[in-house]
Amino acid sequence: MQRLHVYCLCAAWCDTCNAFRGAFDATAAAHRGAIDFEWVDIEDDSDLVDDVDIVTFPTILVVAGTTPRHCAPIRPQREHLEALLAQPAARGAALAAPLEALAARLEQRRRARAATDRA
Repeated sequence: MQRLHVYCLCAAWCDTCNAFRGAFDATAAAHRGAIDFEWVDIEDDSDLVDDVDIVTFPTILVVAGTTPRHCAPIRPQREHLEALLAQPAARGAALAAPLEALAARLEQRRRARAATDRA
């Protein structure tokens, strides 16, 4: 099975996203070593998001390997994120091409950061 990567696509000005950050980080800590989690500010990282229009925050992107499996807004509570991760749909069919390109850019950045952290 391919490793899951969970990206929270948010905006720094979004109070809902800021309130959700603790729950997202707690979920990441609970799954450390099994699932990768990353917080992505779509304005700071607009070059990554590029052709994907995120209009509702927070939006969760789940990627298996480099294949996007889920991308949708989420209720900003930990139990909703945990429930999403438990669903087979999070590991289901691939999503549309723009999300594949976003997933590839995010994976490239994740690998670059990991290489920097190891150095």
